[in-house]
Amino acid sequence: MNRRISCALAALVLSACVRDEKYDGLAFDVQSSPPVPVSVESDRIELVAGIAVKVAVKPASSGRSYSSSDQVNLRADDSDIFEVYDSEDAREFVLVGLREGESCLEVRINLRMEECIEVRVLPAEE
Repeated sequence: MNRRISCALAALVLSACVRDEKYDGLAFDVQSSPPVPVSVESDRIELVAGIAVKVAVKPASSGRSYSSSDQVNLRADDSDIFEVYDSEDAREFVLVGLREGESCLEVRINLRMEECIEVRVLPAEE
């Protein structure tokens, strides 16, 4: 009987230690004013070649909220199309369109790949 109670308590303690976060997307807040219109949404990003835009990001969760200690990394799937640069703030990044094309923005939370957001880079206006 004591063994059953011990096992139940151990399972309860273990389940309390497991984080119940379920990644539910990335919210973007544009921090700069690019000279041409760009679109930065949670499911699709449109940039213009030669234009940089600074964004702040916040991961959303359908479970317990992510904290400021959770690491967010963004990376261009094809760095010939666009590039991502870190900023002084761990949750701010600069997205730069390099040339016309399509790729995706890899989102990693605590080193775990969560999604790849569609990115389209439009040609520079002349």
